[in-house]
Amino acid sequence: MDLSHIQVLIDVLKKNGIKNFSLKETDGREISLEFAGHESSKMESTAIEDSPQKAAVQRAESFQNAIKAEMVGTVYLSVSPSKPKFVEIGSKVRKGQTVCLIEAMKTYFEVKSTQDGTIDKILVEDKEAVDFGKPLFSLV
Repeated sequence: MDLSHIQVLIDVLKKNGIKNFSLKETDGREISLEFAGHESSKMESTAIEDSPQKAAVQRAESFQNAIKAEMVGTVYLSVSPSKPKFVEIGSKVRKGQTVCLIEAMKTYFEVKSTQDGTIDKILVEDKEAVDFGKPLFSLV
């Protein structure tokens, strides 16, 4: 299943209010998706109201011009440890330019810049696990 099929699947599940979904393909690959509903998000917000996580949540929300993760997976800032990073702080990027990779289901997906700009901050570490929507890079 490629990224476009996964995105269509996510859209259909969200539109129909389905919170859990699992699929096992004939070749043995599996995909499992779980969405938090509005009630869950409210409970999570309340639970972290007075915690150290609160500051992290506020920082993540403050990046309006951010390139965000389009899926759950592991971020790779370069093709391999011996190769240079796709981008550094201060790198100028164009819309559609690859800025990192996300590995999900043993498949690597390119994360592309959503707009032109300059990388202001790198918000993740190499090989960090990320969730859908997590800001990866801040652009100015």
